[in-house]
Amino acid sequence: MIIEFAGVPGSGKSTLAARYIALLGEKGVYAISRKDLGGKQYHVLVNGILIIPKFIQLVFTPFYWKPIYNMLLFTIQYPNRIYNLKRGFDLIRLVKKLKRILRTGIPVVLEQGLMQEIVSIAYLSKLKNNKRLKAILTDIHFIMCQSVYIECQLDEGTAVHRINSRQYSRSRLEDMPKDEQLSAMRTTCSNYNTLFDALRQIGSDVCVVTIDTNAPQDKVFSKLCKELDLLV
Repeated sequence: MIIEFAGVPGSGKSTLAARYIALLGEKGVYAISRKDLGGKQYHVLVNGILIIPKFIQLVFTPFYWKPIYNMLLFTIQYPNRIYNLKRGFDLIRLVKKLKRILRTGIPVVLEQGLMQEIVSIAYLSKLKNNKRLKAILTDIHFIMCQSVYIECQLDEGTAVHRINSRQYSRSRLEDMPKDEQLSAMRTTCSNYNTLFDALRQIGSDVCVVTIDTNAPQDKVFSKLCKELDLLV
């Protein structure tokens, strides 16, 4: 099973994921985190010599032709197309890696995963709830059918305050002037709402758990554990 936390920067994804992995460990269950999946390697190197770009390997794998096609149609809707193509291939490569892990039966807990890659492609543009978005979500759900998506909801004002209170930078929004952050966060909140609305429309078997992370952290984590205990 894959448990993916998704939401705006500052909504507590990393904290909740880390606590849940620790809880599973206390119960004797080993879980894989996003960090355990390794970094992004775009090329195959043999003795330091470039052999073949990673995305070419995907192109020659027939199983991924349809997701790649839908991903291309999805990414070209938004600005920064070259950057978005890279993010799109990151998305498909992550799907491939997760599919391989699913066969082992080891649970995966992601604080940044497939849904974040999709929202990152739109970035500060309005995410379009259209057939292209639904097509890529349908492809992901077909492959990642054993997935639970945790929708971490947080109002944009609190989210901006939280990211500016961090000791270490983890979001592109933190590099913006403060007077632009609230507008950018409002767009990001809207895009996550659009994404989860589209995800729920894929089918009744899509499992989405909504958590309000405005509440105190212990209360949020307690609710999360109760919700997941009912599903797992």
